[in-house]
Amino acid sequence: METKEKYGLIKKLGFNKILLLICLLGFFIRLLYFLLVAADNQLSGDASSYHLTANIFADGLGFTEPFRYLFGAIDSVPVEGELIEVITPIGHIEPTAGHPPMWTLLLSIGSFLGFTTVFQQQIFSIFLGIPSIILAGLIGRKIVSERLGLITASLTATYAFIWINDGLLMAETCAITGAMASILAALVFAENQNMKNALIFGCVGGLAALCRAELLI
Repeated sequence: METKEKYGLIKKLGFNKILLLICLLGFFIRLLYFLLVAADNQLSGDASSYHLTANIFADGLGFTEPFRYLFGAIDSVPVEGELIEVITPIGHIEPTAGHPPMWTLLLSIGSFLGFTTVFQQQIFSIFLGIPSIILAGLIGRKIVSERLGLITASLTATYAFIWINDGLLMAETCAITGAMASILAALVFAENQNMKNALIFGCVGGLAALCRAELLI
């Protein structure tokens, strides 16, 4: 009887409406964690680099090494057995490929729209984490049923090791979404093997690799 009631709820509300509610749940979990726990943490390492590079990219300077551009640098370079001090001035433009570009590009959309502070970009990145919930739901539905799709979406919305990265400006947010998009594209291609689906699968996989290089594997 309980199982029939659950299926009845899915039929009554519809898959899309329940998935939307799950997305809202996932959004509020991420937002509460960020506001209550992570908002006061200082950015460092990769997160700081993504934040600064996105703003610089939005200013039209491409993928520029952010720390040398904003703060300059003093390096010791060995020349003929001696260390020579080399000063890099503030404003020096040095192209960088230190990170795959997709996450920087996504954050730069927020920067271009005026979300340039750390706090604003962190809120923006929370929104960027929500598509992974939708994709998880679509994957589950494609594999078995709408019920499984709602279960996988719920797990993605609530599982800590997925949502903990959202709001921290880390590329894992982009990588998880890219991986799930690749899985969904692969399932569509496996179901209907034609040139169109093959091209979509290849393009989605390529874009996912631009989030994290290991997704090529």
